[in-house]
Amino acid sequence: GGVRLSKKATVAWQGRDPDNDALSYGVAISSDVGETWEYLKQNLREDKYEWDTTEQEDGRYLLRVTASDALSAPSEPQSAKVSAAIWVDNTAPEVGLLRSSLIVSEDGRVEVSGWARDALSPVRSVEYRVDDGNWTSLALSGIESSLAGVVSIATEALEAASHSLEIRAFDAAGNVATDSMQVEVAERKPAAGAKAETEEGAGAETPEE
Repeated sequence: GGVRLSKKATVAWQGRDPDNDALSYGVAISSDVGETWEYLKQNLREDKYEWDTTEQEDGRYLLRVTASDALSAPSEPQSAKVSAAIWVDNTAPEVGLLRSSLIVSEDGRVEVSGWARDALSPVRSVEYRVDDGNWTSLALSGIESSLAGVVSIATEALEAASHSLEIRAFDAAGNVATDSMQVEVAERKPAAGAKAETEEGAGAETPEE
């Protein structure tokens, strides 16, 4: 599959020369499986490169690092290359709450369904929270190649008020998307059975004439 990268990513490697020659590096990418290469940076002296991936289109690339000892042996330079498959993904996933599925029980519990999907990277996690509370992880089911699935939210009993219900999804590249909705929880109605018992008990305590 390849590593997913987004925004600014650090590409690091290790290089050594048997003769202890100084090495320089070049970092290049290919979007056509190695047919052509575009250099991101050349003549690097460090063994890492800070890559702003937003300058590339989303998609799969080959990432290649070339090491050269031309600094120490300019007349007969030697080089070595290593490459790896990577994905550039700077597009957030999609996530949503299905308003039509909302159920608010008489005791204040809220149930609602949601969904998450991504066009390029697997959906890594989906979470929800009520108001500004802690985030709670959700199980993603019905997954198609880890790119799409549905979730079910069931809260604890909430106090009578207007509450914010928020959901968020992360993809494997670290992109995040959110959705939220307002949920109205009504005042609890007194139980009819409890009222009847009170009236019956009151009648039983009335002294006989």
